[in-house]
Amino acid sequence: KYKFNEEIYESYEALEKAISDFAADTYDDFLDDCYEEVVVGGFAYPYSMVFRSVDEIAYRCGLSDYEDYLFQDVEEIEDDEDE
Repeated sequence: KYKFNEEIYESYEALEKAISDFAADTYDDFLDDCYEEVVVGGFAYPYSMVFRSVDEIAYRCGLSDYEDYLFQDVEEIEDDEDE
């Protein structure tokens, strides 16, 4: 019984890492799709780059929320499969 629970825990950790890696790879694209480029001094910059540079804490909080959103989607899919 203990080994089975540990396997579930390890699988859950692997899933969390995969979602975290995916979010890190796609969050900037998500932001850039949602918001227009920012023009500064006649030069256009991707929204994600400006956001990360101007307020790194808010950027990381948004990334964390995005990870949570992705994880909830996975949990909903798992729940649907169990029914």
